[in-house]
Amino acid sequence: MKGLLLALAFLLELAMLVAAGWWGFTLDAGWPVRLLAGLGAPLLIAVVWGTFCSPKAAVPLPAPGKLAVQAACFVTGGALLALAGRPVPAILLVALWAVDKALLSLAGDPICPTPRPSPVRRGRAAADAAGARPWPDRPNGRTLRR
Repeated sequence: MKGLLLALAFLLELAMLVAAGWWGFTLDAGWPVRLLAGLGAPLLIAVVWGTFCSPKAAVPLPAPGKLAVQAACFVTGGALLALAGRPVPAILLVALWAVDKALLSLAGDPICPTPRPSPVRRGRAAADAAGARPWPDRPNGRTLRR
C-alpha cells in the first residue's frame, strides 16, 4: 500500500509539472512567449522543488516548511491548470495530492522525509574506515594511521 501511495505521489509531481507546461503553451500570445512560459514555468517549479523538497535538498527545511513548499508548488500547478481552462483537473490534482499525503502519514510515512545523518563511528570501526591498519609487529593489534 505504501509503495502504491509513493508511486502516486511521484505521478502527481509529474502531473504538476505537466500542468504548468500546459498553461504556458496554451497562453494567448505569440509563440516565443508561449515557448518561454511553457518551458519556464515547469522549470521554475522543478527548481523550487529540488532546492527545498527533494531528499537531498540544497536548503534543508524542517518538516512543516517542506510541507508548506510542497503545498505551494501543487497549488501553483493547480492554479496554472485552472487558468489554462481546466478547472476540474486542477481541483483533482490538488485534492489527490492532499489525500495522498494524508494516507501516507496514516501509513506511517513521515509527511516530509528527511535523510538520516550517518552514524558516528568510534573506536576500531573508525580506524578501519579511515584506512588505518594494525602494525604487523605489534601483538596487541593497535592501529596507526598512515
